[in-house]
Amino acid sequence: MLSEEMRQLFRAAAWALIAVGVIVAVYSGLRQLGIMGPPAIAVNGNVVTALLGVIVSASAAFVQGGVILALLSIDERLQNKAS
Repeated sequence: MLSEEMRQLFRAAAWALIAVGVIVAVYSGLRQLGIMGPPAIAVNGNVVTALLGVIVSASAAFVQGGVILALLSIDERLQNKAS
């Protein structure tokens, strides 16, 4: 079981992962669409593919951060139950 300081550190890291993941996904999506500077990768002119890529990338960040938060919650409950 984790100490309270470690749990807070991991919780902050999980929220940072979610925030940075969403920002990077939106930024790369804007680059793919050519809205911010020249396109970084060619999407063959298919806007739907680029938007789906942004949604999937942002969702991945939410899922990864959510899994960490869920595991921290389970650890906290186990520690409170043992006390």
